[in-house]
Amino acid sequence: MLFVARSLWTLVALVAWVAPGVCLATPASFSEFAIYGEQSVDIDRHEVFGGPIGSAGNVVVNSSEISGVYSGGNVLVNGVSNDINGDIVAMGTVYVTPNHDILGSVHSSAPAGTLVGAEVVGPQSSSITGDVIANGDVDLENVTTLGGSVYSNGDLDAALNGTIGQDARANGSVILGPNVAVAGDLVYGTTLTADPGASVAGSTSQGATVASPTTFTGISLPTPAIFSAGSGVVDEAGTSLADPLLPGIYGTLEAEDIFLTGGTYVFSAIDIAKNADLYLDLSGDPIEIFVEGDVLFDGPTKTLEVLISEDGIDTDDMEDATIALASKLWLETHGTFRANRLSEWFGAVYAPYEGIDAPELSGVGALYAGGHVDGDVSEPGMKLVLGSGSQTHIFVAPDYVPVPEPTTALLLVLGLVGLGTRSRCRVTR
Repeated sequence: MLFVARSLWTLVALVAWVAPGVCLATPASFSEFAIYGEQSVDIDRHEVFGGPIGSAGNVVVNSSEISGVYSGGNVLVNGVSNDINGDIVAMGTVYVTPNHDILGSVHSSAPAGTLVGAEVVGPQSSSITGDVIANGDVDLENVTTLGGSVYSNGDLDAALNGTIGQDARANGSVILGPNVAVAGDLVYGTTLTADPGASVAGSTSQGATVASPTTFTGISLPTPAIFSAGSGVVDEAGTSLADPLLPGIYGTLEAEDIFLTGGTYVFSAIDIAKNADLYLDLSGDPIEIFVEGDVLFDGPTKTLEVLISEDGIDTDDMEDATIALASKLWLETHGTFRANRLSEWFGAVYAPYEGIDAPELSGVGALYAGGHVDGDVSEPGMKLVLGSGSQTHIFVAPDYVPVPEPTTALLLVLGLVGLGTRSRCRVTR
C-alpha cells in the first residue's frame, strides 16, 4: 500500500506594475503558474486566464491570449494579435510581432552584443501599459503608447509614432523617431538623435543609466512520487457515481466510462482508445491519480469529456461546475500525458519526466511538465498546438501536493495490512 501526505500552498500575489528599477514580484512556486514546462513552453491558439505561463527555457506564444510570461530563456510573441494580460520577464530576448498589446511591463536580462540578442522589440500599432526595462538594447518599432518608462543599459531606438508616458533613459545612444513624445525626462549615454517632430516634456541630459530588469531563472518542480502500480486491465471503472471505481492500485485503465471518487488511484497506464466520459465526484475528499506509464486519450472525435459532481449525485459539464473544485484533483504521470484530439481536463496534471501534448485541450486547473514533448529530446518542452479556433485554459492552483513523510517505512508496513480495502492509498515523495 502506498502513502500520501499533503501540504497547503500559499499563493504569492503578482505585482502588476512597479516604478522603473524596482523589481516585480516573480512567482516563487510552480503552483503559481497556469502552465509551466521546465525545458520550454510552446502555445498556439490557446487562451490562458488567471495565471501566467513559464519555463526555465524558451517560451513561444503564437496567436494566444496569455496572463503573463516568465522565461529563463527567450520569449517570442507572434501570430494573430492577442493581449498579454500581464508582465513579460525573460533572461533572454523579448520579441513581439505587430499588433499584440501588453497589459503590463517587459523585462529582458539579455546583455547587448550576445548571440541570443538583447533587444526588446515592441509591436507595431500596439501598446505596452507598463515599463520596458532591459539589460541590453531596446527597439520599440512603432509602439503607439508606452504607459511607463523605458530603461536600457544598451541603446534605445524609439522609432515609434506615439508616446512614452514617463522617462526614456539609455546608457548608450538614443534615437527618437518622428513625432515621438516623451512625457518625462530623457537621459542618453553616448549620442542623441531626434527626428523632426520629436519632443521631450521634461529635461534632456547626458549621463549614466542603470537598468535593473527583473530576473527569472525558473522554479523547482515537486519531487516525483514513489509508487508501484498493479497489473492487468481495468475495462470497467465503476458504473455510476453511487458505484465508482474504488480508490486502489490497478493495472492499465482502458474503460470508456470512468467514475472516480475521493481517494488515491494508482494505474500502470491510462490508454483510452475510444471517446471517454470521466465522472469526478469532488463532493468529498480530493482525488489523486498516479500513473507509472503514459496517459493517452485517443478517441476518434472528442477524446475526453469531463463531468463534475458537487454533491455525489448530480453532474454538471466541466464548464458549468464550480471552477475552484479543480484544486481537488492531482494527476501525476511518469510518462507522457497526451490527448490527441479535442478533449477536456479538470484539475492539475504533472508530468515530471516527459511532457504534456494536448493539441486541442480545454482545461480548468494547471499543467506542469519537466521533460520532453512525447519523450522526444529533439523537441523538448510542452506544446499545445491547436486545430481550428482557440481553446481556453482557466487556472486553478492545486490545494496540495504530496510531500515526504519521515515514517514512510513504518506506514508502508501498516498500509499493507489494509491493501484491498476501501481506505485510500497514500503516496510518498
